[in-house]
Amino acid sequence: MGTYELIFEAAPPTAEQLDSLYEHEDALVAAHGRAWFITISSNGTSALSAGKSAVGRLEALGIAIWRSYEDLVTRSEIARRAGVTAQAVGLWTRGQRRSIGAPDFPEPFNYAGGGVELWLWGDVNTWLDPLGKADDMSHPSRVDHILINNWLLMRSTGWEVTSSWHLDAG
Repeated sequence: MGTYELIFEAAPPTAEQLDSLYEHEDALVAAHGRAWFITISSNGTSALSAGKSAVGRLEALGIAIWRSYEDLVTRSEIARRAGVTAQAVGLWTRGQRRSIGAPDFPEPFNYAGGGVELWLWGDVNTWLDPLGKADDMSHPSRVDHILINNWLLMRSTGWEVTSSWHLDAG
C-alpha cells in the first residue's frame, strides 16, 4: 500500500464544503480562473484505489469531482522540485547525463505554446527515485490518470468497469 498525491478538478466548493474539507482532510485547494483544483493524499494499493478512496471522501463532503488532473512540470519546475539546476535537467532531458544502466529520461507528456515541453511529475519522480531526488509520495502515471478518469466517467454515465474488465450497466 502506498500514499498517492492526487489532484482533482472539482466543481467550485462552497464555503461550508471548504470548512469541512479542511476539518477532515489535509488538502490544498486552488482556483485558477474558473477552474478549481484539490490536491489530496490518499492511501491505496494502486493509484486507482487511492483515487477512488479520495473521491469517496471528497464526495462525502459534498464536493463534486470532475476529473483527475495531471501534475505537469517544466524543466525549471523539475529542477526546483529535485533540488538541482535547470542545466542539469536539460542534460537529463537530452540524454546527455544519467547514471550507467539508468533508463532514459521520460518523454514529454505534452507540449505548450512555443514548443515548451511538459512532463508528468509522476513519470519524472519515478525516474528521480534511484538518484535520491524523488519526493516521498507516489504520483499517478499516464495510465493511472486514464484509469481514474475512465472510472469517473463510467460512474457518471451509469456504467461500471468490473474487475474482469467487462462493462456492466449500473
